[in-house]
Amino acid sequence: MSQVDFEKIDGVSILYAQHKTDNRGQFIKFYDEESINFLAKMEGFSSIAYSITEIAGSIRGLHFQRSSSAEQKLVICLEGSIFDVVVDLRQKSPTFRKWAKIEIKAQDRVSLLLPKGLAHGFQTLEDNTKVLYGLSTPYRSTDSFSLNPMDASLKINWPQSVKVISEKDSNGLAFDDAIHICAQRETQ
Repeated sequence: MSQVDFEKIDGVSILYAQHKTDNRGQFIKFYDEESINFLAKMEGFSSIAYSITEIAGSIRGLHFQRSSSAEQKLVICLEGSIFDVVVDLRQKSPTFRKWAKIEIKAQDRVSLLLPKGLAHGFQTLEDNTKVLYGLSTPYRSTDSFSLNPMDASLKINWPQSVKVISEKDSNGLAFDDAIHICAQRETQ
């Protein structure tokens, strides 16, 4: 398993929102011609979610839904900062079996658009970090899985010691098992 640059993961898009700062504060444009083209890649939203993670060093993920339930994700860090990670589980992708990271600070005003077939997660780098998600596919518990973010074969060097992680994530699938689950569903 090897790491690549975030932008090299097939289908990933990154948008830096335009902003202006003056003595009143900031004005940020999230919806303009560039963002319309960016969001046109999204199949639509089945839901919008918001996470608040109180403790720096917490890990959420690496989550994925298989096959027909696979979801595109729009990810925006609204407050705090995150070490964001994606793992490519798509057998036909040129970046299959590769992972990538990007550090996002709220003040960077970055939006990530992630294609279907990636496992996604992050570690919070600050207390009280808030992340907004747009999801293209409804959550289906029978198709929802967690890839263990500590799986040694991934070789992810998380920047902080892990303070909080859910039982589901810490007991998540080994990488090869996640690949197997995705492959089973693709061939059915």
